[in-house]
Amino acid sequence: MFRIGKNGRKGGSVGRNTLDVFIGKGTSLEGKIISEGSVRIEGRVDGDIECAGDVAVGKEGVVHSNIRARHVVNAGTIHGHVVAEGRVSLTATGRLFGTIQASALAVEEGAWFQGTSRMEVKSVSRLADAKSADARETKTSEAVQAKTAKTQAAG
Repeated sequence: MFRIGKNGRKGGSVGRNTLDVFIGKGTSLEGKIISEGSVRIEGRVDGDIECAGDVAVGKEGVVHSNIRARHVVNAGTIHGHVVAEGRVSLTATGRLFGTIQASALAVEEGAWFQGTSRMEVKSVSRLADAKSADARETKTSEAVQAKTAKTQAAG
C-alpha cells in the first residue's frame, strides 16, 4: 500500500486541492494508493486508488483500478470502477471500460466508454434532511439514556 497524507510530508500541508502523487510516464506502480491530495497518472497503475482530491489520468496513463475521488478526468485508459463525488470527465483521447458512479458525467467527442453509469446528485435538501434525522436520533438516544439512568438510580 502506498499512503500519502498529512503525516507523510515534512513542513507542508496536504489538501484536496494539492497535487500529492505523480506517477510519471515510464513508471509502473502495483498496489493501493491512498491520498489526501490529488493524483496524476502518466504511467501505469495496477491497484485501487482512494483520493480525497482529484484523479487525472494523462494521455499515456493506463490504470487498472477501482477509483474513488472528488473528480476524475481521463485522457488515458481506465479499466475498473470509478466513483466520484462530483464529475467524471472523459476527454477525446480517454478510454474507460467499467462502471461510473458520479454526480455529473462529461464525455467529449472521440472518447470511448464501455460499461454502465449511474448518476447520483447529492442535493442540499437531502443533506439537510439527513442532518435533521441525525439530530433527532441523537436527542432520542440521549432521552433513553437519561430515563435508563433514572430507573437504575431509583431501583
